[in-house]
Amino acid sequence: MSLTITTRMIAMAPVAALCGLLIAGNAAAGETYPKFSGGISIEVQYDDTHDADDPAAELSDLYTTTEPELVVEFQPGLSLLLHGVLEPVQDATDDRTFEDHGLYVQELYLGYEGERFSLLGGKFSPNFGTAWDATPGVYGTDFAADYEITEQIGAQGAAKLDDWLPGAHRLSLGTFFVDTTSLGESAFDNRGRTTKSAGGVGNTEDFSSFAIALDGGDIAAAPGLSYHLAHLHRAAGRGDATDERAIAVGGQYQGEAGPLSLAALAEVAWFDDADGVRDQDRDYLTAGLQLGWRAWNLAVSGTGRDMDVGGNDQLLQISAGYQFDIGLTVDVGWKTTDEGGSDADTVGILFTYGFEF
Repeated sequence: MSLTITTRMIAMAPVAALCGLLIAGNAAAGETYPKFSGGISIEVQYDDTHDADDPAAELSDLYTTTEPELVVEFQPGLSLLLHGVLEPVQDATDDRTFEDHGLYVQELYLGYEGERFSLLGGKFSPNFGTAWDATPGVYGTDFAADYEITEQIGAQGAAKLDDWLPGAHRLSLGTFFVDTTSLGESAFDNRGRTTKSAGGVGNTEDFSSFAIALDGGDIAAAPGLSYHLAHLHRAAGRGDATDERAIAVGGQYQGEAGPLSLAALAEVAWFDDADGVRDQDRDYLTAGLQLGWRAWNLAVSGTGRDMDVGGNDQLLQISAGYQFDIGLTVDVGWKTTDEGGSDADTVGILFTYGFEF
């Protein structure tokens, strides 16, 4: 059996070891198991990049990001999660319409959620940063998505600290490596799987990478505020000069006053020896603000990306949208970017719909 399969099984072991005890302890509960639940998130987006310094960047792209999710609950707190993603698996090089789409498994793990702690093992997304997911606007997450860490094999545990700190606080620790199994391939348009020989930070097939994070909110003295503090260490892969280290510090606010709502986000992420290149630092500063009135929203956000190699990049976006009674949201947006001294403007429209079962 290969090293990859063996380590994947090891990642599942901490949770799997609990299964017998949990099943035995809940056998008399009188409920019927397993229970099935899930949902599908559907996004259809059209981007038109124009007025670009690089003529090759001027193109239109119509695509979907569809994410089905299935949860099988075996006993209270013990479940298996399967999260798939259908999206373009290749970068656009010309105008395209629903081309180059692949369906792959982003997460597949066995997890336990208790009153004071949780534990999971399998393929998952380590807890590092929030701006790549929570920044408002059609294009708010574009630059911050650089440091979204997904498709890792490993284990993660978390403990609630509510008894020691006012509010709700959660400390998590995960260890992981890049998925090099067949789960990394995609259906329809096969992107292939990552191999250890390809190198890259975290691509080690051992548990030498880790992320530790503290998340909190529900603090009486600061209503509506939440925070995220995280440290990331990804070990050097084949061909890398050194390990990568990073810190993320972020905060969010959500408040309402009658029909009005306000959501704000700010996050800074510092990377040392980014991508395993010695003395290559990369820093991100993301901020966003979203105003809501009844079913309408208006969002402004931006990200600055400061790199030792490539200079300073800037992104600014403005978008507005409306949510219909059926749950469909339509947003229109505009962004302007400066990447490596090359400017480009993009306008787009985003349709979002989801349902649960």
